[in-house]
Amino acid sequence: MTNPDSSKTLTIKKFLGNDPTVFLTAFNEIFIEENPDHIPMDKNFWNWKYHSSPDGFFIIIAKDDQEKIIGMMGVVIRPIKYYDQYLFAYNIGDLCVEKDFRHQGFIAQCLNMIPKNKNLIWGFPGEEFWDTYPKLLPGANNLSIKIFYKPTTDKQTIQKNTEVVEVTLAETEVDNLWHKKKAEITTGVVRNWQYIKWMVVDSPLPNKLFLIKRNSETIGYFVTRQEADLCLIVDILILNEYLDQDTMLAIENTCGQLNSKEIRTFITDIQLQNWLTANGFNFFKREEIVNNAFFALYDSNNKIKDISNVYLTWLDSDWYLYEEAKAKT
Repeated sequence: MTNPDSSKTLTIKKFLGNDPTVFLTAFNEIFIEENPDHIPMDKNFWNWKYHSSPDGFFIIIAKDDQEKIIGMMGVVIRPIKYYDQYLFAYNIGDLCVEKDFRHQGFIAQCLNMIPKNKNLIWGFPGEEFWDTYPKLLPGANNLSIKIFYKPTTDKQTIQKNTEVVEVTLAETEVDNLWHKKKAEITTGVVRNWQYIKWMVVDSPLPNKLFLIKRNSETIGYFVTRQEADLCLIVDILILNEYLDQDTMLAIENTCGQLNSKEIRTFITDIQLQNWLTANGFNFFKREEIVNNAFFALYDSNNKIKDISNVYLTWLDSDWYLYEEAKAKT
């Protein structure tokens, strides 16, 4: 692959090494070139995100003829429910390419290194890469991000016996909840305790995990992260039959007790979106959001079922995560 302006040939490689220093240096330099206000990702965050991933990862890099890294794509492997199957999914993140080397086929070559036998791929590219993935992945579904928000209010009375409990250990509760909930999800990340422990409890980010209980039975969970006076709900999983006003009031009361002025969340699931809007949430105008999401089945036989309703939350993305982590430490 050659850059016509500089006549430099790029070498594309998959890398599984343990020392992230060289990647972090390149990653932060490229992002700072793009955005001088970029807060660098640190080694602690990198090691958690990649090396602590329960199902593995790999990094794809591009070097010029001077052996300088000028592009990188991080890929985290995660199990995902796809109809009645469980497949390996490849979550693409931390994509960066120096400006002079863009539009030279780097992303296409990266995707060629991902196995093509019924594997799911998703990511949250910035606006400069929005249109790239649907062109390269036949059948890719472009998921328009909707961020919902609602001002917090004074504590409200809950009619049903619903309570919220903050926890750090909840293996049995979360696994049992996922076992019940998975039948209600057509396509989505496996949200068992292994995933929640890695992404929430062990994360360097200031997450809080709450179980929602009704009559002592766990009916759902949600994860908050405080940013100034915002209560970000970065993950949520609730059994459909309990998507009612009392469950919403329990969540709102919890966010209000965290001294928040506004609740903000992101979810692609249509049923949850309808529940949010029915309970007074609005969503930002499309032009105010500078990210998009895509989801694709990478199948060499091209036998793709409908994936128009995919269950993804903020937790499943790498959007804004490392800058937020650095700002809080």
